[in-house]
Amino acid sequence: MLRDLILKDFWVKLVSVLAAVVIWGTVKINIRSKPDPVAKAATPLEERSFRKLPVAMLKAPGDTRAFVLSPAEVDLTVSATDEVMRTLGSGDFEVFVNLTDARDPVGRLKPVVVRAPGGVTLLNVEPGKVTISAAQPNPQRPNAEKKSNP
Repeated sequence: MLRDLILKDFWVKLVSVLAAVVIWGTVKINIRSKPDPVAKAATPLEERSFRKLPVAMLKAPGDTRAFVLSPAEVDLTVSATDEVMRTLGSGDFEVFVNLTDARDPVGRLKPVVVRAPGGVTLLNVEPGKVTISAAQPNPQRPNAEKKSNP
């Protein structure tokens, strides 16, 4: 009875065991030769804040209107690897408000757009929106057209 358990369909059982060993070996070799994506993803990220970055205005080329942003500066919080963070400066960010799509942006809240370099993740922009107001004419500016007639 025990003999029949081993010898009955012996060749089928032998081929099955050999196939299992070959599959196991192939998987084991592939696991060893490929980098571990979990270990690569576990690279520690650093967080850093950049304070008082000026907000620029993106206007249409023919738009000569003057505006004032309130507030005119924002704070950014970003994360990146240590290698990227060492080379990062406040000049690497583009911070602006897009006014090209608004006919009359005065009094409106507009979102602050931030473009960060590659490998940098933007975590927070504070404040996330700025208020647009019309610029007041400069009273200090002398009127060059006034001339006295002799």
